[in-house]
Amino acid sequence: MAIVHSFWGYLVDQLESIRTFLEVVRSGSITGAATKLAVSIAMVSRHVKGLETQLGTRLFSRNTRSVSLTEVGQVYFERVHQLVSNLDECERSLASLAHQPVGHLRVVAPAFFSYRHLASDLHQYNKRYPQVRIVLDLVDQPFDLINDGYDVALVDTATISSTSVVARQLWDEPLIACASPAYLERCGTPAHPSQLRDHAYIAMAARRATTDAVLLDGPDGRFGFEQQPAMLVNNIDALMQMIRAGAGMGFVPLALAQEDIAQGWLEVVLPDYATPPVSISVVYPSREYLPAKVRTFIDHLVASAALARESARSARAAAKEPAQTAQSVPHFPVERLARKLHAITSGKFPAQSQARSA
Repeated sequence: MAIVHSFWGYLVDQLESIRTFLEVVRSGSITGAATKLAVSIAMVSRHVKGLETQLGTRLFSRNTRSVSLTEVGQVYFERVHQLVSNLDECERSLASLAHQPVGHLRVVAPAFFSYRHLASDLHQYNKRYPQVRIVLDLVDQPFDLINDGYDVALVDTATISSTSVVARQLWDEPLIACASPAYLERCGTPAHPSQLRDHAYIAMAARRATTDAVLLDGPDGRFGFEQQPAMLVNNIDALMQMIRAGAGMGFVPLALAQEDIAQGWLEVVLPDYATPPVSISVVYPSREYLPAKVRTFIDHLVASAALARESARSARAAAKEPAQTAQSVPHFPVERLARKLHAITSGKFPAQSQARSA
């Protein structure tokens, strides 16, 4: 460690000597360089003498008032001037990356995430920060945020095991049971979770095995049962499409389903029951020296999640009001949706939190 510190100190001193040399050339005298750098004449002379000793040759021809470059000094000036210019440009570029959202942003998320909603978030961010090029990976196997070179990851909060990453919670909401009106007309509407065993069930393959232990919280406490899925899918959008097509019932986030419910394409089943909350977080390697592209992207996701929660609250309020328009939509369960929205959104969306303080 002492050797490393010694070598680093040598590099810093060497760079300072080179910058002093360049200023002497620009000023035309040691006195002028000392004034410009706000250091003593002796300090400037010491830096120049050190370089000459190291190189084994004179860099300046001196008289009482000015200095001029020797032939070797001229060659040295041309080389180091370009090197220092490149170094300064590099530092300016890095400073720009730290303060301006530019460059490539590598984002990773599990394949079960909603492509539709994630794509919308990415599009809105890219419209605001066009100099950031987003590279999105949707994967169906474990990934390592740091070793795989990602800037940001969207994950199920329950899967976060590393203490070397920082996490900010975006979502913490339960899943609700939904089915299409056509399916309910064909197979009937269950009145209690125990009756779900008699229905076709579509499950998320990314989160479950071939047999699914379903837990539901309701007015009579927690109810659990084993369910054999009729179909497994590994993406939430595909799951909702299968439910809309009438293939069976499934559990989905209210925030993703509310539009389909409002359009009458889906109905809420068992409105007084929901799964335990499912939490989604955005994680990143460190909060120190966070590039602007990462900081602004995280802030964008947090703000987008807040708007979605507000939308859910608005939907709940609208569902409580008498709705003449809803009567024109067949199978739209206004009263049941009102009870469901009230039961699972009141107090279910806490302010943003973090797995480790962000």
